Amino acid sequence: MAIYFYLNTLSNKLGLTNILKSIFPESYNEILALSYYDIMEGSPLYLFPYWHEEQFLDNTKKLHSNGISNLCDELGRLQAQRLDFTCKWIDHLKPIKGIYYDITSISSYSTNIDFIEWGYNRDKEKLPQLNYGVTFCQNSLLPLHYNLYPGSIVDITTLKNCIKYLELYNLTDILFILDRGFFSKQNILEMNNNDNKIHFIQPLPFTLKKA
Repeated sequence: MAIYFYLNTLSNKLGLTNILKSIFPESYNEILALSYYDIMEGSPLYLFPYWHEEQFLDNTKKLHSNGISNLCDELGRLQAQRLDFTCKWIDHLKPIKGIYYDITSISSYSTNIDFIEWGYNRDKEKLPQLNYGVTFCQNSLLPLHYNLYPGSIVDITTLKNCIKYLELYNLTDILFILDRGFFSKQNILEMNNNDNKIHFIQPLPFTLKKA
């Protein structure tokens, strides 16, 4: 229970609670409770009701398996609201330097998720996957936003999408530090010709004649 109150206090202090409340007024308490549960327990969501009973959370609706599925489905469909949340979150953090971007893979046995595809598996697992890209801010030590990509999408392609999102959120004075996986002639031209002139440091593969 003490950990729950700590997480709740932290959420209030960071401004996360108020931003969620402004965008999801009917369900922000449940969203936070599910997040705290995941942080504290790391267990499947269908076990959330048992954890919920032990916390005595009067301000949170009791969600059983169907209710949790419905909430996740609803949040998945509310793309405009999720974008609005990210815009408000970034505006609240006001990142001024050190924006980092990286991508990882999450393997899955699922056959019902469109994003699960075969691709380069970073964990060397013989499974299809989805790709998960995160932008992180150095001065606040907090994530700015994330994107999910089909498992077959390579790093080179995700960089274009990341640049578009950074422009959408009005982030400027950007320095990318990239590994070889993000290298392509088109990516370099995209960063170099960008209106905000993205700076970047990147090793070149020596298989390229121009390198």
